Amino acid sequence: MTNQAIQLKIILPHKVLPTQAVARVIVPATKGNLTVIPDRAPTTLMLTNGVINILSETGESLDKYFVKGGVANIAADECVVMTEKALHLKEIDAQALTALREEHIHELQDLGISANSKDSDILFYEAIEHYLQQSK
Repeated sequence: MTNQAIQLKIILPHKVLPTQAVARVIVPATKGNLTVIPDRAPTTLMLTNGVINILSETGESLDKYFVKGGVANIAADECVVMTEKALHLKEIDAQALTALREEHIHELQDLGISANSKDSDILFYEAIEHYLQQSK
């Protein structure tokens, strides 16, 4: 008998987001997006900076998180995403993104480090900014 839901858990270094029962979820795998459905074969995937898209049974997008790479472990109708950062896209806009980027730059400066375009957090914020511009 097929389960109707996947348990989605997003784990960050400092907290675990509430587990959600979802019909389907798309994860940003390094070799392309992968849709996780009930009874999918177990697999472990490397993730890239991108969107976790939570879908309804009909394929409607219900919720989205932008993640900073990581790993997704899929087994037994469960999708566990382990990532350094996850931002809920309903709670982020250009102004909030600018504030996060500036806060990160100030943290680096406080440590005596100069920010550069290859910094992984700056690249993460740029990827979100690009996504937000594309989805307008």
